[in-house]
Amino acid sequence: MATRKTGIPARPLFLFFLVAGHILNWGCAPSMPPPGQGQQSSYEKLASEKTDSESFEDPAQHLDPAFALPPAMVQGPGYEVKDIRYGAGLLYFYSIETAAGTVEARGQGMLRKRIHEIETLAALKDAGVQNRDVYVLALANAAEAPAEGGMQLLLHPVRTTTNIPKGMWSMARNYYEMTEAGRTYLEDDYFHELIGFGKAKREWSYRLGLDPYTANPQVQADLDRLAWLSLAGGMSVRLPLMAVPGGASIALTVTNTSDDMKRELRDETPEDIRIRSREMLLNDFDVDEVVSAQFVYHPWYSPSQQLEIVDSLAAMGDVSNREAFISLANLADTPSEAYAFSRLALIFLAFHERLGPVEEFWASEGVALARNSKAEIALAFNIDFGFCTEGAAQLIGEIDDAISKEGKTALRYLLISGNLSPRALAEAESRGWTVMQDLESSWLEEFDAKAFAPGDPDDQRILPEFGS
Repeated sequence: MATRKTGIPARPLFLFFLVAGHILNWGCAPSMPPPGQGQQSSYEKLASEKTDSESFEDPAQHLDPAFALPPAMVQGPGYEVKDIRYGAGLLYFYSIETAAGTVEARGQGMLRKRIHEIETLAALKDAGVQNRDVYVLALANAAEAPAEGGMQLLLHPVRTTTNIPKGMWSMARNYYEMTEAGRTYLEDDYFHELIGFGKAKREWSYRLGLDPYTANPQVQADLDRLAWLSLAGGMSVRLPLMAVPGGASIALTVTNTSDDMKRELRDETPEDIRIRSREMLLNDFDVDEVVSAQFVYHPWYSPSQQLEIVDSLAAMGDVSNREAFISLANLADTPSEAYAFSRLALIFLAFHERLGPVEEFWASEGVALARNSKAEIALAFNIDFGFCTEGAAQLIGEIDDAISKEGKTALRYLLISGNLSPRALAEAESRGWTVMQDLESSWLEEFDAKAFAPGDPDDQRILPEFGS
């Protein structure tokens, strides 16, 4: 067995740091910050106005899942949507009953994600992957080397640049980001990253088609279990795991953004993602330095949501004033609002690819709009069921006035992730908007199908591959 200069065996020293980190809870990610601390965005005001006038509708407080959802989303293997109740902003809470307990989703997009997670965990169990199937493969390469490099950097000051091994500069940059900026509540603590736990967890997520930063506690528990087991040195898992479904065979025509995102989430630490996002915002998007910093260190955006927004805007090419979208995204002060902005970014990307290309973003009355090369305007809302409320009518009227004052008379698209009530649809069309609704079941479902598909094995990687 390899030993250090002190004569202490490598593995006991590694385990010492592992245990010490748990005991001291060193460098923990912060708890969830209190919601609702920021400025209210216009998206939150869609249903905020109340009136006794019969000209407007009140959002339904409860919906029947069998009536409001496609049958495949109401019930499936291991889950059933029991209740749909109104939250705010024309989004609903979905209560999903599973064998492990009840989980909730805010909005139809998050509901689809939760169903995918439940089905994936069930498939993992059906595939027969047990703790005994995850065994030691290569301790030095998989876990010990990252921990040793990190510990040496932290405990022994670097005296000359010649002492820094290849790749250590990127590690040092990561550690600086960890200590200076901190991690969000959805990320694992610093020590877990240093010992290789974070890397192993992201590898599992990639191969299962899961988000390593999901807020679903059931998924986090399973990913943590698998990551700790794999941290023994690597892993090989029995061939039946290859049967875990994830929609990989679905034909897509939208974009390769989801593929790129999955690899980035697998290969990059949260610090890597923040560094890259900040550089893109400053250098490629020409976003103000303060606005960029507010976004990349925003407490509510997980690394996956931050990637989704930045990569979606980047995939549109040279678009003017992307800062307008980022500035509005900074107003998110709850997890559901942060998720909503990531969905809006995908809606605008799909518009860019199908009806664009988008040439410019701008903000009007506190919401984001896009203009394509034909001078057509797109306004997007991430809502489940859009009613003709006083708040919505007032907001659309103000946007109409702003567009008219600028002399923009081209075709106007109202892009809705969910559906509008008949009265709301008629009102929007009477104002001259071309309404495209139920985008969760078309544009966004295509993005999700690709994002949920398990990543392909890589023969050149040490950790972890299945069926090898």
